[in-house]
Amino acid sequence: MTVKLYRGAPYLHTQENEAFETLCLLGDRHLHDKGDVRILGNVRCGRYEIDALVMSERSITIIDFKDYGGTITVHEDGTWVTDGGVTVKGGSYLNLFEQVRAYKRGMMNWLEGTVGLSDANDVSHISGLALFTRPVTIGLSDVPPTVSKWFRAVDFTGGLRWLRYISSAKLDLRHGNLDRIVAHLEVEPFTPAQLEDATSNAQSIRAEMWRICKTSTISGWLIGNSKTETGCKKKLIG
Repeated sequence: MTVKLYRGAPYLHTQENEAFETLCLLGDRHLHDKGDVRILGNVRCGRYEIDALVMSERSITIIDFKDYGGTITVHEDGTWVTDGGVTVKGGSYLNLFEQVRAYKRGMMNWLEGTVGLSDANDVSHISGLALFTRPVTIGLSDVPPTVSKWFRAVDFTGGLRWLRYISSAKLDLRHGNLDRIVAHLEVEPFTPAQLEDATSNAQSIRAEMWRICKTSTISGWLIGNSKTETGCKKKLIG
């Protein structure tokens, strides 16, 4: 199964660009067992600008990045505060839960009005993450179980665990539905810088190995037993 990465325009803030690259790298490494997965960054969905979406065959998760760490007090309807006394707001909303909840409602309306998923999909099962880019501990929290079923405030360690396990039988994005959603969003395929570097390095290594092969004493044996230059490359680098 495949993990495909997409992004709209680059983010305006350095920490958001870095956070999305981290999410892509972790997702590409750890989410393959969820089947087909799509990770999208800087997405406009109706009138809302969403930091990231992670969609699998049985889940849609809205993510909002926040560059805080330490111990954070979390409330459903109250102010979120760090252990240093800093208020953690959700854009123009009182807190991150209210922000993600508004995004969820907006995306539900957008999916129903624009994409038109089948009746087999209950889009109220969209989930949400307030994803902190630094390690956090959630202190006092009065978020009720009805909310924590679909919303979490976590750092990357907890976020990746949530993304691996979140699933709903009420969502079925197989049979091309994932790509139908992507097609309605203004995003392009995205490759994180570290994956680009790894691909470039691998290609350089293969090219150098082939150069050595052609000039070495084993090249005659390799080509002779492979019939073609392509076959020689396959024998040499697998």
